[in-house]
Amino acid sequence: MKNLDKVILGLLVVFFAFSSIMLLWGTVAISPLWSWLRSLERSPLDSALLAIIASALAVYLGFLIGKSTERQASLIHATALGQVRVNYRTIKELVARAALEIEGVTDAVVELAGEETLNVILRVHLAPDHHIPTVTHSVQSRVKAYMAETVGVEPASIEVEVLGTVNPARARVQ
Repeated sequence: MKNLDKVILGLLVVFFAFSSIMLLWGTVAISPLWSWLRSLERSPLDSALLAIIASALAVYLGFLIGKSTERQASLIHATALGQVRVNYRTIKELVARAALEIEGVTDAVVELAGEETLNVILRVHLAPDHHIPTVTHSVQSRVKAYMAETVGVEPASIEVEVLGTVNPARARVQ
């Protein structure tokens, strides 16, 4: 949560606490809150300003409620100093980069699977006239080594699916 979010939520907490105290006080005595609200009838500028502020806060709260607060899926790597979480999106980018370093690979789409272990699924397009078993083995070896170098974890499995061949000149144009 950003600082602005905290400030706005803090102000709303104070406002609602104040309003509830005023309403509670109004059940025992003459309500100053109701008196103040009724005075707004005589001041259209104050009423409009209050309406704008309330509307803006309502929209902002709706945005905050709709915003995902869940932590994205991450690979948790335990070290001597504590846990390190590497977001799956980051791992996908690293795996795709490693796969594209192999000669003959023109495109790579990465999926990650597994809860206990990290399983990599690579869907690649290859340039024509490359030996598929050699290229896919090179991709698997490079991804395994690159993951160990950059993330510090080797995947349990690296599945490579060749979707087709693409002319390298056409791949750059698309």
